[in-house]
Amino acid sequence: DRTAKLWDLDKSKVTKTFRGHEDYISAVAVSSDGRYFATASYDKTVRIWDAESGAALAVLHGHGDKINSVSYSPDGHRIASYSNDGTVRIWDAESGAELAVLRGHRDIIYRVSYSPDGRRIVFAFDYYFLETTMRSQVLQAARSMLQFGKTDEEEVMIVALAVRAISLKNQIQ
Repeated sequence: DRTAKLWDLDKSKVTKTFRGHEDYISAVAVSSDGRYFATASYDKTVRIWDAESGAALAVLHGHGDKINSVSYSPDGHRIASYSNDGTVRIWDAESGAELAVLRGHRDIIYRVSYSPDGRRIVFAFDYYFLETTMRSQVLQAARSMLQFGKTDEEEVMIVALAVRAISLKNQIQ
């Protein structure tokens, strides 16, 4: 119905409905402090909302196709979004300014997420797109970035084949 709804789980009821997208909402991300959230839509926009007041704080334009995923950085200062236009865009969560555009992905990414330190992003995509030459790079990034706990090499390889990691350190600063 092109809306996002905030639920009170104790009372099992909707407390707020957020309207503004012109097409279906495909993803939602909540800031680490819970004060804000972002919605991504097939209308090619990301919207930032104040969870308490219900106010739409910003509409982020730039993607050329439907948006599949959105994620807040752990510190809440940046938002990453991925669209079928082949770009991952990094936004300033307060001003809505576009900070970076990451291009060159010929495969469809289904999920984008920040690492715990906020310096890297993990993309999840269909494994059959993974080129042989990328396997060692992805495995190394997955090992260094993801928190596996106690696991064995086979589990790490399975995760590595399902993710693509990139460093944001030089691209944003």
